[in-house]
Amino acid sequence: RLRFYDIEYVTIKSAQRRGIESFNTAAINRSLAPIGDSLPKGLKGNAAIEYAYGKLGDAYDNLLPKMKGNLDAGLKQDIDAIRQLGMEVPEPQRGQLTRIIDREVLKRFPPGGEGAISGEAIKGMESELGRLGKTFKRSDNYDIRTLGGAVEEMQNALRRMVERNNPGYAAELSKINEGYSNFKKVQNAASGAATQEGV
Repeated sequence: RLRFYDIEYVTIKSAQRRGIESFNTAAINRSLAPIGDSLPKGLKGNAAIEYAYGKLGDAYDNLLPKMKGNLDAGLKQDIDAIRQLGMEVPEPQRGQLTRIIDREVLKRFPPGGEGAISGEAIKGMESELGRLGKTFKRSDNYDIRTLGGAVEEMQNALRRMVERNNPGYAAELSKINEGYSNFKKVQNAASGAATQEGV
């Protein structure tokens, strides 16, 4: 039968979990606040993470078709830096990173990198980079997770290029980027080995 200290232990652990969940909710809502959103009541853990990721992605996707981009000096510099990051992983992942940059980014710009591309084209690039990065970062293999981080940085470089090329949308982009920045801290914490179901 349950003894008093068993009941007390369960009560304390339950209170601790409620406190952590409340902290999680506040942290995720901080990432959603710049785009005028918040978590639905009762949503927590991985479900809350997915909700925030989806809402921030929707805000960005809705804005992208209005914009344009080009292979400017800043993006070229970022790509060179990301290639250098790829030197830190073994050849299989290094080669994969090179192929992703070539196929999902460089080859989608006009031949020679001259001229602008549409917001819809950027949206496709950004979406695929996000999907790949998220998939790689779920791996149990450290080198594949590192590859995922490099792919996510390529996604961030693309967003910086969009911001440089579309000053008229700077305020809206800034809010979305602020939300993403706050969200990444929560997402990284939720993916830690010690967390339970993203809490």
